Order: sequence, then structure tokens, then C-alpha cells
Amino acid sequence: MGTGTLEHFVDADCTAGFLSIDRETLIRWARRGIVPGHPLGAGKRRVWRFRFSELSTWAASKVQSGYRPYSSER
Repeated sequence: MGTGTLEHFVDADCTAGFLSIDRETLIRWARRGIVPGHPLGAGKRRVWRFRFSELSTWAASKVQSGYRPYSSER
């Protein structure tokens, strides 16, 4: 094991709050591979865990580079 800090996994409820989306939406996206997630267990009823660092990287990649904040001077 390296000398770096070990990042903990977080559950779907915590992750959904972090992303400000519904828990069921998060699980559906994880199953489809839209968001980075780690399924634990086998079969249909898996438990999903997530890492904030992976989610932050994923979310940053989704930001549109052409975005400009609203200005009343337009």
C-alpha cells in the first residue's frame, strides 16, 4: 500500500446528495455506465458505491466549455 491517503467509498444516498439528483436516477445511471460507480455483490440486487474524486472528474468533463453566465447586458 502506498503512502497516499486512502479514499473511502460512499453510498448512493450520499452520492445522490453530492450530485443533487434523485437516488434512483443515480443507480440507473451507474447501471448504464453513465456515472462512475462500483457494484458490490452478484446478481440483480447489487449495492453501489462511489468515490467523490471520480464523480468530480466526471462532472467536470460534462461542463460545456461555451457556457457563459447570464448577463442582463446582452
